[in-house]
Amino acid sequence: ELTARELANQANEAVVTLNPALSAVVEMFEDAIADPGGNGTNLEGPFAGLPFLMKDLGPTMQGRLQEMGSLLMRGNRATADTFLTARMRQAGLNLIGRTTTPEFGVCSSADNPAVYVTRNPWNTDYTTCGSSAGSAAMVAAGAVPIAHATDGGGSIRIPAGVNGNIGLKVSRGV
Repeated sequence: ELTARELANQANEAVVTLNPALSAVVEMFEDAIADPGGNGTNLEGPFAGLPFLMKDLGPTMQGRLQEMGSLLMRGNRATADTFLTARMRQAGLNLIGRTTTPEFGVCSSADNPAVYVTRNPWNTDYTTCGSSAGSAAMVAAGAVPIAHATDGGGSIRIPAGVNGNIGLKVSRGV
């Protein structure tokens, strides 16, 4: 009953409201919010324009910044979509922003005061754990129903558990 643009606007409003307390989103993509099909999102795909936040580590988005939670990577702009990003767009996910991660995903919380400190939406005195910190916080807070995460050693499952989410670590082709 809602258009992809209406869903993107709702998610954006939620992020604008919640992010000052949570510091979980690094950047919102105004063009993807205003025109969900403009970045190659397949609005006829199974997810039909569902707003989706991307972790700022791992798959790249052509023309978008990917700074990996690091001051050293400030201004790093991707030259191409990765395979996974293209598949997400093909499935209809509308990639509307990027979420926080520890520097290079190395530690277990996005707690780098020089960049940001991501907080748990259930109690902002606590961490979200990591490395998919911002994604877990925004799903737990209800800004988006699902978000991108990566996991080499618990980076989906740990923040999912800490934030009251379900974290699914899948393999390529599954």
